[in-house]
Amino acid sequence: MDGLGLKPAVVAKLQKLGLTKKSGFPITAARQLLQPIARFKTNEQLVAGLIAGSKDREKIIQDETSRICLENKSDYFDPIKKEELIEKAIHSEARGRMVATELKYLAGDKTMSARVIQEAARQVALERFEQMRAGKINPKTFMAAESRASREAYSKLVAGDRLGAAMAKRRQLLNYEFALMAIDFKRTMDHLSDLRKQIFKSDKELAKTRDIDVIAVARYILNASGFGRIHPKDMNANALEKTIEKFKNNDANKFEEYKAILAPYGYSPGRNYDWRTYAVADVRAILQQVNDFWKKAGDDRAVLLHGRRKNLTEVVDELVTHIDNGKDIFSAGAKSAVTPMEKLRFHYLGWKASMMRVESWCRIMDGGRAGIFSKYIYQPVENAVVRYKNENMEYQRRFGEILQSAEKEWGQSDAIEAPEINYTFNTKAELMGAILHTGNASNKRKLLLGGRGIDDNNVRHAWAAIKERDDGTQYVDTSAWDSFINRMYVQGRVTKADMDAVQAIWDLLEETKPKAQAAYMEMYGYRFEEVQATSVVTPFGTYRGGYVPAVTDRYLYQKRDAQMKQEELERSNFLTLMPVHKPGFSKTRVEDFTQPLQLNVAAYGMHIAKVLRFADIAPAVMQVDKIITNHRFQDAIAAHNPRLVSQMLKPFLTRAVGQTVSDGKIGWVDRTFNHLRGLAGMNVMFLNLINTFQQWTGFSIAASKVPASLIGRAFKEYGLAPKECAEFVKAASPFMRQRLDNFAYEYQSTIEEIGNQQVQKISQVQGLGNKAAAVWSKGAPVRDMVNRHGYILQTLAQYPIDVSVWKAAYEYNYSHGMSHEEAVQEADSVIRTTQSDFNPENVSAIEAGSALKRFFLVFYNYFNMQYNLLQERAAFRKATKQYGRFALDAILIVWIPSVVGKLITDALMGGSDDDDDALDALDIIQLTVGEPLKGTISMVPLAGQISAFAGAKMAQAGSVTAQAIWGKSPYVGRVGSAPAIMLMEGAISGASDIVRIINDDEKVNGRTAARNILDLTAVATGMPVGGLKRPIGYIAGVVSGDIDEPETALQAVRGLVGGK
Repeated sequence: MDGLGLKPAVVAKLQKLGLTKKSGFPITAARQLLQPIARFKTNEQLVAGLIAGSKDREKIIQDETSRICLENKSDYFDPIKKEELIEKAIHSEARGRMVATELKYLAGDKTMSARVIQEAARQVALERFEQMRAGKINPKTFMAAESRASREAYSKLVAGDRLGAAMAKRRQLLNYEFALMAIDFKRTMDHLSDLRKQIFKSDKELAKTRDIDVIAVARYILNASGFGRIHPKDMNANALEKTIEKFKNNDANKFEEYKAILAPYGYSPGRNYDWRTYAVADVRAILQQVNDFWKKAGDDRAVLLHGRRKNLTEVVDELVTHIDNGKDIFSAGAKSAVTPMEKLRFHYLGWKASMMRVESWCRIMDGGRAGIFSKYIYQPVENAVVRYKNENMEYQRRFGEILQSAEKEWGQSDAIEAPEINYTFNTKAELMGAILHTGNASNKRKLLLGGRGIDDNNVRHAWAAIKERDDGTQYVDTSAWDSFINRMYVQGRVTKADMDAVQAIWDLLEETKPKAQAAYMEMYGYRFEEVQATSVVTPFGTYRGGYVPAVTDRYLYQKRDAQMKQEELERSNFLTLMPVHKPGFSKTRVEDFTQPLQLNVAAYGMHIAKVLRFADIAPAVMQVDKIITNHRFQDAIAAHNPRLVSQMLKPFLTRAVGQTVSDGKIGWVDRTFNHLRGLAGMNVMFLNLINTFQQWTGFSIAASKVPASLIGRAFKEYGLAPKECAEFVKAASPFMRQRLDNFAYEYQSTIEEIGNQQVQKISQVQGLGNKAAAVWSKGAPVRDMVNRHGYILQTLAQYPIDVSVWKAAYEYNYSHGMSHEEAVQEADSVIRTTQSDFNPENVSAIEAGSALKRFFLVFYNYFNMQYNLLQERAAFRKATKQYGRFALDAILIVWIPSVVGKLITDALMGGSDDDDDALDALDIIQLTVGEPLKGTISMVPLAGQISAFAGAKMAQAGSVTAQAIWGKSPYVGRVGSAPAIMLMEGAISGASDIVRIINDDEKVNGRTAARNILDLTAVATGMPVGGLKRPIGYIAGVVSGDIDEPETALQAVRGLVGGK
């Protein structure tokens, strides 16, 4: 103390306060200890503070304590909030159960649970409370009524009036529930007030984090409802149109959605604008909509990627900065009119963009490896698709198990007469399809009023009728259906097991609703209003009910009715899949639109897939769409290739969300081309041993990304423990799990087989045409089984390749510093880019689209994969300055697979038909140069296939140049380039050969005729029997003398395998 220079009076004051001690802390050390809570710069300041604080220490402590309490527990100090806390404490859940228990014993019902009584009171109270006027809601009013009822119950009980006491206690319980709801509604109004303040902040402040156009919608709802800053009567009659006009050109779908939502808030001279007169339910709905739009406004200025929300501007900045670092600027028309050469380049860039796969393009933009383009554009969509496929596989399995449990009963093809509704169900499955529509009032109404449509005499065959009561109100008379279904119960045609299965289906579909609701909220900013299930009472008990999609039966759908056309248009909207009240459409209008519903139980498996596809994929696609439609991103991309967004990125998102490569046309021509394309591919590949062995060249392609030594080691590990390796891969990678174990199609086939009610006994149908159709239907399971296993040999061969390559890629990248998640993602990419992937999101735009175009591109997927992989490796070698290594990549990707594939073909087929001499220079040139060149030409879509087909024809005609590329056996080249054309050509020739054989034409070639007739069989039956062409053709050729008899067993085996 002596060294501080303090006056004696100050020292005496400190001693009197008890702040000094001989063995105490030095004042400098004390000041340092106080630094976290009291920052005194000098020792003198510390002494002055100690003396000043001692003057009114108690007051300082009290004030500081109050401050901390107010910050953390302000509710206990605010008189209004304190009163609310007291009200809430009094009206606890325990108090409600106590009142319900008292009512239970006063009513004399010892069997009923107090919880059931309380829940019943809550439902009644809620229904009445929702209709009360918002301005008259006051918790104290209901509390006073509750207290009066409580006192009355006590008085009645003392007086011996037990019934009167029970009635009063019932009113007490009801008012208790009203009070709880009023307290909650008060919080709702407080939240609305707070939200209003946020929404009406300045545009400048809100624009930093919110979409002002969406904020304008929320403001319009508040103003039009009487909660805003403008009185509704002062609003312009055109305010609604002005609020949403910005969406009209930018987003037509959003414009229509918002227009429908805002329609009830439109200007009307005679409308009541005083919110105090609104029903509680209406106020809640307004708050919900405003709250949803407030959230939507924030969501639109951000992107949700990989579970994290990021500012959209920041994401676009990253991508644009990366794009601007590139070269090759496209600036057509910048300084003068667009020249013909620039126009030609513009179309070339579009064609080039359509050949690119988005994953490869993203990696090219990232320098040949995964980077920000992969992270922001490709990977979110791919992750969503993989999640959908794994979930769909599980749901289809569960749905299939439900149907399998009922297969014995539902698979009955005996007709079920229903004279009560003037209808005959062909099968029990069809009847169960109708019962599934009775799980909610909306579906049941549509089912019974729609019946089976209108016949040729314009008579509607409804299963129920709309009737009128004495008071003028209408109701649906379901007595005919009720009579029929009760008879089914009595006769045992509908059993408890049947209804258990029906409820299981309802429950399964119910599970998809929360996911769909969350996705819908994320996409559109508001929730769809669900139609609630209705209990179904049966002799076996009461079932909860549920929903199935109320889709009209397309075979009974009369398109001449304009209103029916409207439903057809709306069917593409997700809302039509779910049990909802559509925003902007009155319930009456939707409910009155009743047409024959689809009764095919199997179709509900497809519905599950659609809902899951929407819930899992659509939100991710929307997030990526925000990026690629951003004007700054588009401007930056357009400087390099103005066609990338329209020809590659947009189609990529469309294919991903729809999970289809088709252009959506369903005319008979398109269906025919699609059918023939699929059949032609399977017809070539079914039991094709040569192509099966060629699958192993995939190891060479994979070696362009993963060291061959690691692939060899992984393959050896697989050979020693195949099951363990496969399980490791599937456990680590959801993508590989769905690739290796994708049984969704098989589950769906099982579902179709059990649930399809169209299959009837042939003896039950009349007429030759109907019998032929019945025979075709009976053969459906066989065709389906053959088609599902059309690529069985290729699949079995590819399985160990996929597992080995993935495991090698994972271990290589993990050992080079990647995290587990990054290594898994990289290994997935190696599989997709080196082993082909046929999923819609992973093909190029040129491979999708019209059925006619795809008809000529049956096997183009493989060549397009090679093209994209070459582009990707070139970008990687350029980024790493390993230019010479690209030559090795080209050898691994193109040269080795082509040459080895040709050697496998010659080894199994015994060489060319037209080349019986020894190996010559032309053969060597064709093998080492022609085969890789042939594969390279095939990378060019359409033109490459046409060139290959023409080149094969020229080789057949004897052109040496053509033979140097396509070989001396033109058939292989023709089939590889245009298998669909070859199939049709063979089928036509097969019909001709049959006629010639019947007419004993000796010039018929046995081998060729047999192969052609099998092509005809494939087209006629829809089954790929092409795998039989080689052995049967060989046998027929030997029998007819067109092929020499084999001299050894080896020649015979080679003949059966190679077909010659």
